[in-house]
Amino acid sequence: MKSPYLLGVVLLLTACAPTAAVRSPAQAPQTPASATMPEQMLPSPPSPPEIVVARSAPAVSQSLAQRADVQAFIREMATKHGFNPNRLQAIFSRARTQPSIIRVMSRPAEAKPWYAYRDIFINDRRIRGGVKFWRAHAATLAQAERVYGVPPEIVVAIIGVETQYGG
Repeated sequence: MKSPYLLGVVLLLTACAPTAAVRSPAQAPQTPASATMPEQMLPSPPSPPEIVVARSAPAVSQSLAQRADVQAFIREMATKHGFNPNRLQAIFSRARTQPSIIRVMSRPAEAKPWYAYRDIFINDRRIRGGVKFWRAHAATLAQAERVYGVPPEIVVAIIGVETQYGG
């Protein structure tokens, strides 16, 4: 059964390709309806989870939401992208620093050449998982491509690398 193996190889190689697909205006991703609807017509999202800040905390004990850079970010997101500044303020007010995460994220990244990773990412189990995932989520992947312009093989490959398709 070479086709699932070949498909997996193509998926992984496509994810590593340096060039982006060029789309004509007719193929450009459509703006989702939620981006054009007034905020009062959109359903309220559930309470957002607590945010963990994974970078160095300011020297003074201060809420993340009170920092000048965070306030500037909130203004920018509200102005450029239509976010509700009060909701963003509430989200950032709940954020807290976790020193253990800062320590882990501050470590230098491991760097290996591709051949050291190849057997980890190109194997029968991962390829079968990718094919199964793609088949199970074909409609959602096609919709994501229409909306965001990301080809399904890129999404499937990234999910395979990051989660091993839940395995």
